[in-house]
Amino acid sequence: MVIEFPSYVEHIPNHFEEPVNTCFDAACSRNIYLNEELKTLVFKSEEGFYVAHLPGDRLLDMHKLAQLGFPGTFCPKHELMIRNLKKGCLNPFNVFELLHPIKAMFVCETILGIPRVYTNDGTLTGTISFPPSLLLSLFQSIVVVEISMEWTKRNLSQSRARVR
Repeated sequence: MVIEFPSYVEHIPNHFEEPVNTCFDAACSRNIYLNEELKTLVFKSEEGFYVAHLPGDRLLDMHKLAQLGFPGTFCPKHELMIRNLKKGCLNPFNVFELLHPIKAMFVCETILGIPRVYTNDGTLTGTISFPPSLLLSLFQSIVVVEISMEWTKRNLSQSRARVR
């Protein structure tokens, strides 16, 4: 499915010759700082979907989300695939268009201090960029809160331990 981007979103289709899968790889390929790379994460609960947007150089703080009463867990790959979405290809526009019902979108406060963010265009080779304040107008239930934390050796080893 092709998503139409608003006119104020810069779209560069087929920006990369080789696919990029991670925020780090995308930022390196785009020659931007990692904090300018937008990370979009999707969660699922019994009530519907929840979306979190944060800078690519930060970790999602699940403890902060739990304090907000966040009920979800990471959305399984098959749930994304049946909606024509996949990991590495999520952006605010295709998520808004293809996931229903979205119960809330969390926007990390840290992102709003960046003049422009970059992310994929729904593919592993294309780019879109826009002012992050645009995220505030996408959805009615926007929650702006500091939901991220810096990478440290400690929280990196804890996150790896959870994956195993």
